[in-house]
Amino acid sequence: MFGPGNLKATLILGLFTSLCQQTGSNVFNMFSIRIITQINEHVTPEYKVPANLSTQLIGVFAPLSVIASFFVMGRFGFKLVLEYGYCSMAIDLFLMVIAIKMNNGILALIAMLLFQIFFYTSVAPIHWFYLPEVLNDC
Repeated sequence: MFGPGNLKATLILGLFTSLCQQTGSNVFNMFSIRIITQINEHVTPEYKVPANLSTQLIGVFAPLSVIASFFVMGRFGFKLVLEYGYCSMAIDLFLMVIAIKMNNGILALIAMLLFQIFFYTSVAPIHWFYLPEVLNDC
């Protein structure tokens, strides 16, 4: 993998993996409680969302989305899934901005969960299928 013939492929692979990790999924995993807490400071008690609920639901939806990704990729193919996945994540991030501006915790939570579903059914699993193609000697 680190031999002179594989240096270019290894660098491309490292860049590809680091970009995949910077897509925002980890941001929601780490900061979902803080986002919901910030929103809860500005809403009336009947519209507050428990902050721990966000990480609990993400923990449930992430593995279910990964399992669903095998069926989605098998049905629609990698290219189409990536195209719709990226577009869906972009629209969902716009929805997240609207939810934060409106101080709507429920909408923010739904946007976070949708982002996780779109990410884990498109970008995350396809990344690992492309790794052997980049390093064809694996």
